[in-house]
Amino acid sequence: MLRLALRSARAHWRRFVLTATAVVVGVAFVVAAFVLTDSLARSIRDLLRDTAGRSDIVVRAATGSTGGPGGVFGGSRAGVPAALLPELASVPGVAVADGIVSGPGQLLDKGGRSGAFDFSLVSNWPVEPDLFGVRLASGTAPSGPDDVVIDAETAAERGLGLGDRVRVATRRGIVDARISGIAEQRGTGLITAASVLAFSSERAGELVGVPGWYSVVNIGLEPGARSDDVQSALRKVGGPSVSVFSSEALVAAAQADIEEELTNFVGLLLGFAGVTLFVSAFLIWNTFTIVVAQRTRELALLRAVGASRRQVAASVIGEGLVVGAAASALGLGLGVLLGMGLQRLIVALGVALPLDSVVFELRTAVAGVVVGLGVTAVSVVGPARRATAVPPVAAIQSIDATPTRRSLGRPVVGSVLLVAGLVTGARALALPAEPVDPRVKGVALGALLGFLGVAALARFLAGPIVSVLGAPARATGVAGRIAARNSVRNPRRTASTASALMIGLALVATTLVVGESVRTAIRGGLTRSVHADVVVDSGSVAPFDAGTIDAIAAAPGVAEAVPMSITRSDTVGAPGRLAMTTGDVEKMASVVDPEIVEGRSPRGADEMAVNRRWADDKGVELGQRLTLKGGDVTRTLE
Repeated sequence: MLRLALRSARAHWRRFVLTATAVVVGVAFVVAAFVLTDSLARSIRDLLRDTAGRSDIVVRAATGSTGGPGGVFGGSRAGVPAALLPELASVPGVAVADGIVSGPGQLLDKGGRSGAFDFSLVSNWPVEPDLFGVRLASGTAPSGPDDVVIDAETAAERGLGLGDRVRVATRRGIVDARISGIAEQRGTGLITAASVLAFSSERAGELVGVPGWYSVVNIGLEPGARSDDVQSALRKVGGPSVSVFSSEALVAAAQADIEEELTNFVGLLLGFAGVTLFVSAFLIWNTFTIVVAQRTRELALLRAVGASRRQVAASVIGEGLVVGAAASALGLGLGVLLGMGLQRLIVALGVALPLDSVVFELRTAVAGVVVGLGVTAVSVVGPARRATAVPPVAAIQSIDATPTRRSLGRPVVGSVLLVAGLVTGARALALPAEPVDPRVKGVALGALLGFLGVAALARFLAGPIVSVLGAPARATGVAGRIAARNSVRNPRRTASTASALMIGLALVATTLVVGESVRTAIRGGLTRSVHADVVVDSGSVAPFDAGTIDAIAAAPGVAEAVPMSITRSDTVGAPGRLAMTTGDVEKMASVVDPEIVEGRSPRGADEMAVNRRWADDKGVELGQRLTLKGGDVTRTLE
């Protein structure tokens, strides 16, 4: 029977082209989702390790301290005084210590523009480059105020070389500089950057606006030194104004954040795969139903020569698995290519991410094969059971038709599914606009149940519906009457064809409606919530400093400039992580409408407002006190 299944699939391969294509696309989406996210995760993990260089310990300012450049990106956190570096370097167990000061900066093109995703930092060139994962590939380190070192990738992309003049936008305005060196790098410190713009220490301090400070100090240990002991000694030297972390801890924390975002992304791709596979299941079922009907005499002849019902079913299922296996194999290859294509698309969009390798895990291959074979096997069971109902006597009958049984099971189940889908969808639409997740999940579940219900009832509805819709065709003459009667004569065949068209048209309509709805919702949400005439972004991951904000406020035509910053914080214990927007609440109210739906805007230093969706997801109620932890500072808010 296996040989028969293989020969049948090979002889009638044209029947299964559309079916196999649907399975290929579904498997490809699954594989591409895992390939892309695995490749991103590994590349970023390697990047984080490379950016740590030879450093074992990182010293930076405590979150609650004041003054200095403000952390790696020049935020509200203070820096580490440069005068403290010799003391840190003299701690027993420290082999080498060096610091960098960094702040926002953009390498401009000839037209004075920067890329939309061109994240870069202005920093000093470290005395110990290995501690920061960089090294000079050519040229010399910056020595004068006009010297700058850029990374090799940026130099290649911009067509720059040693001695070329470039313009760099900094906190202190646009400066002209000469490229004195080209560096090979994977980032700056423990935080990656698309471009290295390294000046001399004195010049970098001026451009960042904080001479005499370091954003971070990286430390390498002597062989045999215990990291915990050295960290304790460094904390004593630095006092309460600094925080000390192991490089491994910071890399692990950064990697956890990235993997959390990647999980959301892979869920989106798998959602597309799920929709495709759902359509594939209908196509497979429809195709094999038609195939079984066409092969009635062949199946009856097998029964006549001694094949059992089980063997006939096995031949049909085997034929389906052959198609599924071939489609899965093609889907694996197409998925890898699709994942690589998405990587190239991300790079083409200008997003500075390290996409150097393609990761194809065993788990990805197993998932693709299981999905392809699983969908095929489940979808072909129904036609296989129908094939077992073909009697041997059908081999000598003149009409190719599989016997049918009238049962109340299908209409009852179909009616229940249809009603359940309508009720579920209606209840989901009746839910409040926020949070969105319950509404989306409810509508999706209702649509799925409705699809299944209509598919189950299609054969019973096809006759009456076609009789009504066929009236105009019957009036056109003999051809119209034949077409209408032929559609009514075999409701099962009509229903199978209509079900496939129903799914296709429904998906097209859903895609168009959802796309337009999302676009309208985003546009409407921004219009309702943002009242500002102009929004100014720093253009990089680094925030504005106070001087830049004052300069924006003093610009001609500006009536008011309201600074806001976005950060992340973890709650101690439950409920979880949240993104925070901070600033002067009273001033923010003039440019942003938070749409308070319960309670009021925060007034005191110990109050906060949270997003309703987040509150519902985490079970947070009005008046509840949350303990937030950011860096090494813990604070309780209500």
